[in-house]
Amino acid sequence: MQRCRRPLADAFGFHGRAAVAQAPTYHVCDPKLVARALLNLIRNSTRYAKRAISLGAEVDGTGALVLTVDDDGPGIPLADHDRVFEPFHRPDSSRDRHTGGYGLGLAIVRRVALVHDGDVRLESAASGGARFVMTLPALRLPANATVS
Repeated sequence: MQRCRRPLADAFGFHGRAAVAQAPTYHVCDPKLVARALLNLIRNSTRYAKRAISLGAEVDGTGALVLTVDDDGPGIPLADHDRVFEPFHRPDSSRDRHTGGYGLGLAIVRRVALVHDGDVRLESAASGGARFVMTLPALRLPANATVS
């Protein structure tokens, strides 16, 4: 594991951290959709982070799975926090097509959260960058489903 992390940190100048606090062994969701949403958030962070990205997973008091992605980039102005989830919206020149993307990634993240009766919100990270929080409520496992 150390062998993989070191070259990535050296090559890209990023340092990552993942924290899992009381995350469930499994959570009822569409794993492909949730993976797509997380990948979009992580890709976003790699575009704008200066040096650090943090991932988190925990269960809140209601049993919902709370996934977080933080970066230490330029952040997003408070006035744009709700609008970033609209398709094709880019709040400023530091987050535009020149850095890659078309403004659809966060709209997809929001749609994935809504499909799971959850939500996603943008906050300011302690580092001054962006912090995305996706909450997926605990859902019942269908009677005919199996856990794999």
